[in-house]
Amino acid sequence: MTAVVIPVEELEKQYVDLSHIVSESGYGGKFLGYRGRIIAEDATKTLSIDETRRQIQKKFKLKDWQFATEDGENGLNFIILYPGIFRNTKVIQKAMNACGWSLAKKGTIVKDKMLWKSMSFDPLYQDDVSNEAKKFKYAFHWSPMHNYDSIMRDGLVSKSQNKMFKYPDRIHLIKGNTTKNELFYIGAQLYEMNKGFKNNGKYVLFTIDLSKCPKDMEVYYDPKYEYGYYVDKPIPISAITPWFAYDFKNDKPVQAK
Repeated sequence: MTAVVIPVEELEKQYVDLSHIVSESGYGGKFLGYRGRIIAEDATKTLSIDETRRQIQKKFKLKDWQFATEDGENGLNFIILYPGIFRNTKVIQKAMNACGWSLAKKGTIVKDKMLWKSMSFDPLYQDDVSNEAKKFKYAFHWSPMHNYDSIMRDGLVSKSQNKMFKYPDRIHLIKGNTTKNELFYIGAQLYEMNKGFKNNGKYVLFTIDLSKCPKDMEVYYDPKYEYGYYVDKPIPISAITPWFAYDFKNDKPVQAK
């Protein structure tokens, strides 16, 4: 967040239990507080930054200096600075989910013996960019080799890769204009981040023919990755072709099977 000098008196005034504040802030809006918990229906769209700020500020009595934005990979991220005490992290995160935003990253600051935390949020829902994606006809998808048989049998099925932050089910794709060097780099990153016991370093890169995907399948930017798209509908096997396979653990090409 942009460095702003905030008087200690102002910091102390805002250094409070937000679950208590939201429980007294009344009804209305996208969520309400009850006994220190956020009650809300699941979001079906991402509210604009201005509307999200209005909802959060009204409920939690936050000040202007507790909000900021930053450039994400495919749009703006929304940042909130709050006291890192009690259940504040959980209630802020749940409230932002209700407004259609998901947690991207956290930070910690200590100021005058007060613990402050920041959370950056990505939009859960994006604008449809199908027309842009289809200009390249193809998109790409890396998958561990152990998924090969099921993909070639059933196609790609949307699912959540993150159980903590309640992402909607989705299939992650790589933009069609991504260079081969970048594709290899993405594959290597996926290998390094995959902590599953089945991860032996072998991955398959699939090409996705977007012209053979369902007509009502919408394509969205991945807010966390410059080269990424995501879709929330299954991709049939007729649109999927294995391009090549690579063993990132031993740094060599392998046969897809």
